[in-house]
Amino acid sequence: MVIFLSKEILAKKRETILPQPKEFSLKEVFSPIVNYFKKLIKKPRLRLLGFGGQAKLKLPKIVIPKIIVPKPKLTKNQIIILALIFSLVIGFFATRQEEKQQLEIYQNNLNQIQEKVNQAESFLILKETKPQLVVEANSLLKESWEEISPIAKIAPNLPSDFSNQVFALRDKISKNLYQLNNLVEISEPEIIFEFNPKDFVPQKMVSDGKNLYFFSPYSQNLFKVNQTGESQLISIDKKFNLATSLDGSILFSLKPNQVIIFRDEQFGEIISLETPGAVGGWSPDFNFNNLFSYRSNLYFLDKKTGEIIKYPYLKNFEWGPPRLWLDPETKKAIDAKSLAVDGDIWILNKVNSISRYRAGKLQETLKLDFFPYPKEFSKIFTLSGLSYLYILEPIQKRIIILTKAGEIIKQFQSEKFDNLLDFSISQDGKIIWLLNGLKVYQINL
Repeated sequence: MVIFLSKEILAKKRETILPQPKEFSLKEVFSPIVNYFKKLIKKPRLRLLGFGGQAKLKLPKIVIPKIIVPKPKLTKNQIIILALIFSLVIGFFATRQEEKQQLEIYQNNLNQIQEKVNQAESFLILKETKPQLVVEANSLLKESWEEISPIAKIAPNLPSDFSNQVFALRDKISKNLYQLNNLVEISEPEIIFEFNPKDFVPQKMVSDGKNLYFFSPYSQNLFKVNQTGESQLISIDKKFNLATSLDGSILFSLKPNQVIIFRDEQFGEIISLETPGAVGGWSPDFNFNNLFSYRSNLYFLDKKTGEIIKYPYLKNFEWGPPRLWLDPETKKAIDAKSLAVDGDIWILNKVNSISRYRAGKLQETLKLDFFPYPKEFSKIFTLSGLSYLYILEPIQKRIIILTKAGEIIKQFQSEKFDNLLDFSISQDGKIIWLLNGLKVYQINL
């Protein structure tokens, strides 16, 4: 008999044991994939015909050549050129900056000039009630002209809008100065005669009060033109270098010390004057550069020594021995350009001033301060019966009329006066004749 014994087991609480989590690893995740591709790229083995075993197939290796970029090597000349280019670029920008700054300075200067012009114009508005303001306006405008002239010279190289401002203001200044300094511009001056160069080429002129006479130190003969324009060539085998009116006649000077009278359409006898070099202490190379007569006395100017030689008139066109007219202690007229005599002697100086002498002594020097500013005068003229001085300035194409105190009366200027050689004045001072090249112009005052 078999007895089965059993033990009752009570139900216990069930426990679940979970495995511990492993650390996450990329290697373990991707290793199967890597192994798979390794098998794929495994080198194949080929069985060779007629041979036992297997042969390995070697794939050619692809060698990528290394590209070596050579470092540039500059020659000395290339370095110099690059340095020069660099310097030019730097210089260009520096210059542009400097030009900008300079333009600002010019603009400020122009604004200041404009203020002066505005002030001068306001003075001119009041000139009827306050005439003294005209002098102040003239002074302001002259200052403005002096200040704007340097800017106007470089204005063409500056921006166009700025240069237009400069030229417009300059024109306004000059227009006002022309009016204040009595400048008259003549577009078409009156021509009373024109020479044919085949007949005669004049260099100088003189008047006897009725007719005009033209001559040249370089050619013989004399050419006459009356006030109606009729002409006549007067033949003589002499060359005249100087001339002056003399009591209704014309006295011509011939080198070195001779004179001849032209009166009633005829030449007189040649008269020899005593040579200045014969007088003790005088320069043996004395040279007559200018001639003027007053009360029939003759006055010669020697520019080199600055001396004035007087030949006193005796009678019947005879003159006594020469003498030095200037006082030994007074200033000499060295490098003077011209002289005129009306009782006083007026000397046109090289520095564009006028010196007045009386009784051999310097009395005063007139500084010519009018507009346009003097550059180079060539001749002065007056007569005892005239109240004014007349001055020729070929370089500025004008003739100027001044009081004998140096104040401006009138200026006549023309673009046609492009070769002014000489001029003459009628005895009443109402007509000016100008020799301009081969043309003779007339201005009626």
